[in-house]
Amino acid sequence: MISKRRLIEKQTERTKTQRALVLSEQRFRDLIENTSDWIWEVDESIRYVYASPKVTDLLGYAPEELLGKTPYDFMPADEAARIRKGIEELVRHPQPFQALENINLHKDGSLRVLETSGVPIFDAEGRFSGLRGIDRDITERKQAEGAHQEALARLAGEKARSEAIIAAIGEGLCIVDREFKLLYQNRILKDLTSDATDQHCYVAHGNQGKLCDNCPVASTFADGDIHSIEKTMVIEGVTRYREITSSPLRDESGAIMAGIELVRDITERKRSEYVLKESAQQMKEVQAIANLGSWQLEYATNRLVWSDETYRILGLQARRIPASYKVFMEIVHPEDRAELDGRYVESMRQGSDGYECEHRIVRKKSGEIRQIHQKCQHIKDETGRVLRSYGMIHDITERKEAEASINALNAALSARAAELETANKDLEAFSYTVSHDLRGPLTNINSYCQVISELSGDRLDEQSAHFMRSVSKEVERMDQLITSLLNLSRFAHVKLKRERVDLSEIARMVAAELQIREPERLVRFEIAEGISAPGDGKLLRQVIVNLFTNAWKFSAQKENPVIRFGVTQSKGKRTFFVSDDGIGFDMSQCEMIFAVFQRMHRNDEFEGFGIGLTTVRRIIERHNGRIWAEGELGQGARFSFTLNENLPAS
Repeated sequence: MISKRRLIEKQTERTKTQRALVLSEQRFRDLIENTSDWIWEVDESIRYVYASPKVTDLLGYAPEELLGKTPYDFMPADEAARIRKGIEELVRHPQPFQALENINLHKDGSLRVLETSGVPIFDAEGRFSGLRGIDRDITERKQAEGAHQEALARLAGEKARSEAIIAAIGEGLCIVDREFKLLYQNRILKDLTSDATDQHCYVAHGNQGKLCDNCPVASTFADGDIHSIEKTMVIEGVTRYREITSSPLRDESGAIMAGIELVRDITERKRSEYVLKESAQQMKEVQAIANLGSWQLEYATNRLVWSDETYRILGLQARRIPASYKVFMEIVHPEDRAELDGRYVESMRQGSDGYECEHRIVRKKSGEIRQIHQKCQHIKDETGRVLRSYGMIHDITERKEAEASINALNAALSARAAELETANKDLEAFSYTVSHDLRGPLTNINSYCQVISELSGDRLDEQSAHFMRSVSKEVERMDQLITSLLNLSRFAHVKLKRERVDLSEIARMVAAELQIREPERLVRFEIAEGISAPGDGKLLRQVIVNLFTNAWKFSAQKENPVIRFGVTQSKGKRTFFVSDDGIGFDMSQCEMIFAVFQRMHRNDEFEGFGIGLTTVRRIIERHNGRIWAEGELGQGARFSFTLNENLPAS
């Protein structure tokens, strides 16, 4: 009996549990089917396996129409691609998601915005088996939000337009009440002054304790008209210029309730006006200095404008006579009018860019004839029609006179060159005469002296023998003088052959020759290595020979003298030098050192003819160089020279 009772109790309890489950399931189903949201479930392939009846209200489809299909089948293509990408990522990494907005197609073709939330489903073994979630229709909410955003955008646009209008003015703007207090300032005015809302305008803008003199706002309050003034003020040591314009702000009844004040910083305009004024004045002065006038012709109005300098060049008082082509042509020299007019007409007919010519004018009052250089430039439109012409007239009378003088000078120089050519030929003939006609007698004299000495032998007394030796010595000296003169003439006219010359090597050879000639003298030569220069090798060798010989000669009285050859550098230019520590010279006599036949020592002290340094100077000048000397009595001398090293060696 007990067992049967327990069995009945268990059966009753099971029945109650089943009824409770059915009741719970019914309640859950009623909740799902009557909620305003759509409940759904998809399998692992994201295909619907369940859809609550609410889907019909949201998308117009019956629940069974969704089974076996995917959410992407009910979306526009681009939206389907976007959502598919997100769900594929969700399948790879399952996790709950909320409030995913997506666009769906209603069965009637309209678009609906749904907000989707869901969770992943896993089987007993923990494998992903689908998704379960809920969709809420938020279409009306999104439309309301859109309308709200659109309204905000319109409001922002209106505000931006208002602010843009004020900003586009490009000027400071403020509103001043009847008590002259600032009610409003735009950003530009705040930048010009400061943010001074609720302050009196004369305090904020003028730093004054009372109303400004000639206040335009006060004038506007008085008569209701627009008033403008210009004010100058110094801000941080800089002068600024401002233009202030006021206008009335009226209420609905027409009464003035405030004043609108526009503040424009015109400092740059004032400076530009000053610069333009200065520029115009400078242009006027430059044109006057250059004797250069200008003109402009507008073809639409046939208005011709001359600059003040144009009037002056034409001999007219500025602006006393209106500029016109007729007045100009009356001033042009009668013999030049036809050609000048033809040039102008032809340039217009052929459509050229302009013309340029020279002609004469005759000033009416003085009758003075002036030479004019004129140039015209045509400005055209895209069709090639000339719109305006610009031109200049340049008074070139002085230049023409100078050209005439230069031509005359050139003619004189040509004649002088011809004379020099003749003189050179005469000099060459003289050199030939000296070489052949003078040396012949000298040779004979020397031969006769040798014959007399040989024939007379011991019969000549000592005095006669001395005379004979003196004659031979003077003949030899005369021959050396002739050779020096011939070299001086030849070096002054010989054609230069430019080549790279090793001056150090030449200096060493000349030093060796001097030491061989007088081996008993102990002279030390200090010659810098690697000195070379472009020039004529033979002539530059003669320079080294003469300078070294000069140093050798004037250091003979010095014990163990030193002769140096080297080069110095100054400002990118080389200076060559030869120096010695011999007897030197007085610098007051340096001008005569290079003069021909000028000697600072007697012949019995130092031999020479006063031609060697003259020859050196001419050779250096032939190389477009310069030579100078420095010295001190008893301290030696230094001869420095430069060469034109920019010319290439041939």
